[in-house]
Amino acid sequence: MKVKRLYLVLHSYEILIALWSAIFIFSLSNFWKAIAVGLTQHMILDQITNPISRLGYFFTYRIARGFDKELILKEARK
Repeated sequence: MKVKRLYLVLHSYEILIALWSAIFIFSLSNFWKAIAVGLTQHMILDQITNPISRLGYFFTYRIARGFDKELILKEARK
């Protein structure tokens, strides 16, 4: 079975922004800061090593592209 859609809800900068915002607004504990640092590092390494367009890790961008995996990957090859 070939996957045609690329959802990856947790792999999005919007989630990362929301997490860091919550940490600062609500003064969350070091546990949440560690989660945020780990997720940030993971996202940066994914962005560098995976063949996805520069905007491909924005969930809203993937929504605008209909989560079409081929389109998001094709844009990365340009």
